[in-house]
Amino acid sequence: MPAEQDLREELQTLKTDVSKLREDVGNLLDALKDLGQEKASHARASAQEELHQRREEIRQAFAEARARGAKTARAFEGEVADHPLGSLLAAFGLGFLIARVMEAGRHR
Repeated sequence: MPAEQDLREELQTLKTDVSKLREDVGNLLDALKDLGQEKASHARASAQEELHQRREEIRQAFAEARARGAKTARAFEGEVADHPLGSLLAAFGLGFLIARVMEAGRHR
Protein backbone atom coordinates (compact mmCIF):
# COMPACT_ATOMS: atom_id res chain seq x y z
CA MET A 1 0.00 0.00 0.00
CA PRO A 2 2.33 2.66 -1.21
CA ALA A 3 -0.52 5.16 -1.63
CA GLU A 4 -1.38 4.87 2.05
CA GLN A 5 2.30 5.33 2.96
CA ASP A 6 2.53 8.41 0.72
CA LEU A 7 -0.60 9.81 2.33
CA ARG A 8 0.86 9.29 5.81
CA GLU A 9 4.11 10.98 4.79
CA GLU A 10 2.21 13.92 3.32
CA LEU A 11 0.08 14.15 6.47
CA GLN A 12 3.22 14.12 8.63
CA THR A 13 4.81 16.78 6.42
CA LEU A 14 1.65 18.87 6.70
CA LYS A 15 1.66 18.52 10.50
CA THR A 16 5.31 19.59 10.60
CA ASP A 17 4.59 22.59 8.35
CA VAL A 18 1.60 23.64 10.50
CA SER A 19 3.76 23.34 13.62
CA LYS A 20 6.46 25.51 12.02
CA LEU A 21 3.81 27.99 10.91
CA ARG A 22 2.47 28.24 14.48
CA GLU A 23 5.98 28.84 15.75
CA ASP A 24 6.62 31.49 13.09
CA VAL A 25 3.32 33.24 13.87
CA GLY A 26 4.21 33.18 17.58
CA ASN A 27 7.61 34.67 16.85
CA LEU A 28 6.02 37.32 14.65
CA LEU A 29 3.54 38.26 17.38
CA ASP A 30 6.38 38.49 19.91
CA ALA A 31 8.33 40.73 17.53
CA LEU A 32 5.30 42.96 17.00
CA LYS A 33 4.74 43.15 20.75
CA ASP A 34 8.38 44.11 21.32
CA LEU A 35 8.18 46.72 18.57
CA GLY A 36 5.05 48.22 20.12
CA GLN A 37 6.68 48.35 23.54
CA GLU A 38 9.79 49.93 22.05
CA LYS A 39 7.74 52.61 20.29
CA ALA A 40 5.74 53.28 23.47
CA SER A 41 8.95 53.55 25.46
CA HIS A 42 10.41 55.94 22.89
CA ALA A 43 7.25 58.07 22.91
CA ARG A 44 7.28 58.17 26.72
CA ALA A 45 10.95 59.20 26.80
CA SER A 46 10.30 61.87 24.18
CA ALA A 47 7.35 63.24 26.16
CA GLN A 48 9.41 63.30 29.36
CA GLU A 49 12.22 65.17 27.60
CA GLU A 50 9.73 67.69 26.22
CA LEU A 51 8.25 68.17 29.70
CA HIS A 52 11.72 68.68 31.16
CA GLN A 53 12.54 71.30 28.52
CA ARG A 54 9.28 73.18 29.14
CA ARG A 55 9.89 73.17 32.90
CA GLU A 56 13.35 74.60 32.37
CA GLU A 57 11.95 77.31 30.09
CA ILE A 58 9.35 78.21 32.72
CA ARG A 59 11.99 78.32 35.48
CA GLN A 60 14.21 80.52 33.35
CA ALA A 61 11.34 82.88 32.46
CA PHE A 62 10.36 83.08 36.14
CA ALA A 63 13.95 83.88 37.16
CA GLU A 64 14.17 86.59 34.49
CA ALA A 65 10.84 88.09 35.58
CA ARG A 66 11.98 88.06 39.21
CA ALA A 67 15.25 89.80 38.25
CA ARG A 68 13.38 92.44 36.22
CA GLY A 69 10.97 92.99 39.12
CA ALA A 70 13.83 93.41 41.58
CA LYS A 71 15.57 95.84 39.21
CA THR A 72 12.37 97.86 38.79
CA ALA A 73 11.83 97.93 42.56
CA ARG A 74 15.40 99.18 43.12
CA ALA A 75 14.90 101.85 40.45
CA PHE A 76 11.62 102.89 42.07
CA GLU A 77 13.28 103.05 45.49
CA GLY A 78 16.03 105.19 43.99
CA GLU A 79 13.47 107.59 42.50
CA VAL A 80 11.64 107.84 45.81
CA ALA A 81 14.92 108.46 47.65
CA ASP A 82 16.00 111.09 45.10
CA HIS A 83 12.62 112.90 45.10
CA PRO A 84 10.83 112.20 48.38
CA LEU A 85 8.40 115.15 48.22
CA GLY A 86 7.45 114.50 44.59
CA SER A 87 6.93 110.81 45.35
CA LEU A 88 4.72 111.65 48.32
CA LEU A 89 2.62 114.04 46.24
CA ALA A 90 2.32 111.48 43.42
CA ALA A 91 1.20 108.77 45.87
CA PHE A 92 -1.33 111.13 47.43
CA GLY A 93 -2.67 112.16 44.02
CA LEU A 94 -2.97 108.57 42.85
CA GLY A 95 -4.77 107.59 46.07
CA PHE A 96 -7.14 110.54 45.65
CA LEU A 97 -7.96 109.53 42.05
CA ILE A 98 -8.60 105.92 43.03
CA ALA A 99 -10.89 107.05 45.85
CA ARG A 100 -12.86 109.30 43.47
CA VAL A 101 -13.28 106.50 40.92
CA MET A 102 -14.47 104.09 43.61
CA GLU A 103 -16.85 106.69 45.04
CA ALA A 104 -18.29 107.39 41.59
CA GLY A 105 -18.84 103.66 41.10
CA ARG A 106 -20.90 103.42 44.30
CA HIS A 107 -23.26 106.23 43.28
CA ARG A 108 -24.34 104.51 40.08
